[in-house]
Amino acid sequence: YLNPESDPLEVDTKFWELRDSIVQCELLVLRLLQFRVSFNHPHKYLLHYLVSIKNWMNRHIWERNPISTVSWALLRDSYLGDICLRFEAQHIAVAVLYFALQSYGVEVPGNENAEKEWWKVRVPEFTIN
Repeated sequence: YLNPESDPLEVDTKFWELRDSIVQCELLVLRLLQFRVSFNHPHKYLLHYLVSIKNWMNRHIWERNPISTVSWALLRDSYLGDICLRFEAQHIAVAVLYFALQSYGVEVPGNENAEKEWWKVRVPEFTIN
């Protein structure tokens, strides 16, 4: 019971109305999600990207700037809209990490002399637009 002190809900018209309203809400959510209820989450990609970027970075720069914290916050915020449904998980993970780095003006070491940008190494088809 959620409310052990209260009496159990009687199976009457109120019960069936509550049940039907819950079913209608569930169907609405399914329609909004376009019935895509399982998808590849970007969390595992972001974790991998953060570890690799951290290993490239100067330790003092990494400790002074909350790149990891901001990246995770941006990723959580991306679930407030339909971004997780419209874009691939790898793209979302790279985008939030890129934005976190840009927000603090942090450059990835060696990126300016590299043949490919750091995000192209992670996700070759990704573009910054």
